[in-house]
Amino acid sequence: MDFKTFFLCLSQDEQERFAVSAGTTTGYIRTHLIAPLERRKTPRRELIESLVKAGQGKFTRDELLEWFFPLQPDDGQETSREAAA
Repeated sequence: MDFKTFFLCLSQDEQERFAVSAGTTTGYIRTHLIAPLERRKTPRRELIESLVKAGQGKFTRDELLEWFFPLQPDDGQETSREAAA
């Protein structure tokens, strides 16, 4: 499940609990993390790990990384996700 789908499927209360558990706010998640790709921020490694932990298995670290670093078609060059690892 991608991160945006996961977050938007939560009730408002669940979104708030998730954000607090991850050490952020629902406003930050909505504005910076599930925004369209060209407006999305890349969270710090610590926040990525906190988001995965707060998700309690609903999405994997790899799925979250795919959300922030979408794989590009194989053109023989390193993908943005590989560069980030």
